Amino acid sequence: MRQKITRRTKKRGEHHLWKGGRYINDAGYYMVYSPEHPRAMKNGYVREHIVISEKAIGGILPNKCQVHHYGDKLDNSKIVICEDQHYHNMIHTRTDSLLYSGDVNRRKCKFCKEYDDIDNLYCKHLKTRSGWNVYHRGCRNKYEMQRKLNNTHAKNETNKGMVPEYGCSRNK
Repeated sequence: MRQKITRRTKKRGEHHLWKGGRYINDAGYYMVYSPEHPRAMKNGYVREHIVISEKAIGGILPNKCQVHHYGDKLDNSKIVICEDQHYHNMIHTRTDSLLYSGDVNRRKCKFCKEYDDIDNLYCKHLKTRSGWNVYHRGCRNKYEMQRKLNNTHAKNETNKGMVPEYGCSRNK
């Protein structure tokens, strides 16, 4: 008969590898151990910037609120509490515009990747997901023409070796 082997495992604070309940996750955010927190994951950890934001406002963040880091993700002293994901996206868009073009009111064309004034771009709000579709009409037309050309070229390449439908070439 086999004996049942039981392992003695030390709980978090007693274990020699315990680092105080704080680590950096794969996305680059600090995680803190707080199993009683409403936003805790199954393993009991919560993103540290959420805990810091809640201490600052004196309560729990509403579900729609997003926490934005300006600067480095690991620097939790530079955070902004956004009312929703739309506002958070706007901060990122304007920050990128300022960084790459020097003007917060410029937007990037999704086809040519150049920044331009909003007046020179076509801006269409996407209803299926948050965000905007921003492009020069000329860039889009050029893209569509190239896409159609590539599609017809690909069809011609695949049809070269095919036998016509109206008869088999082996029977002739």
